[in-house]
Amino acid sequence: MATGGGSNDNAVGLGFSSCFDSGNGKLGSVTQGPDAAVMEVAIADDPYTEIDKQSHKMWFHFRVSNLQRLQGKPLKVVLTNAGECSYPDGWGGEGVKGTPEGAAPYKACFSVDRKNWVRLQDTTYEGGRLHMTLDAEKEPLLRGASAVSLAYFAPYSQEQHLELMGSLVNRHPLCEIETIGQTLDGADMELITVRGPGATNASKGELNLWFIARQHPGESMASWWMEGFLRRLLDASDPVAHALLSQPGVTVYVVPMMNPDGARRGYL
Repeated sequence: MATGGGSNDNAVGLGFSSCFDSGNGKLGSVTQGPDAAVMEVAIADDPYTEIDKQSHKMWFHFRVSNLQRLQGKPLKVVLTNAGECSYPDGWGGEGVKGTPEGAAPYKACFSVDRKNWVRLQDTTYEGGRLHMTLDAEKEPLLRGASAVSLAYFAPYSQEQHLELMGSLVNRHPLCEIETIGQTLDGADMELITVRGPGATNASKGELNLWFIARQHPGESMASWWMEGFLRRLLDASDPVAHALLSQPGVTVYVVPMMNPDGARRGYL
């Protein structure tokens, strides 16, 4: 029933998989307790980095299926090695003390349709383990669902990125797309150049604005921001974008996906 390095200790009969775009998670065991089933999952390491002298990890994304076999009882999903992750203080909110967000504890994201993602309120960090409780009584979206996806943050897939490039950017009159290289896996790295109406190469260089995203592949929120940014920048009816691109000599450079390999592989 399990993929991604799972064991056969699954008496409940739940399914588990992280074998998809940005998937990360290795099933340890599934047991049935008196009040809830318990699924233990470990986050897989990123490749070892010589600069940091460690293998980073923090991002997770996996799918649990056959929820109907729980017969309405809750499921407690436990990330067993959360305390060994790159920024363990972030789980409990310690990592954001002194910031505008305050010290709010981390809440995992879940989805039953892989399109709409919400925060799982019953997320707690204790003793180096992240506990995520899926209870249909507390989370109405889970009612009647046969499967649920859990992730560090709402994922943004490579297919979504390619769709954005093809549908919004590729034929836009203000845009030029240039492939500036390829990754180790053979994915294109693309640079978007945006100039306002009437701008020419001769005016380039007076004001150059650079925007990049996903140099850290596990920061999927950057891709969501980038999509919103590009949609506004290229919207002819947006007054802010119009004012920016109407200035002489303005050139906007955008690299929306700096690390497509890492994003697809489920790295931090």
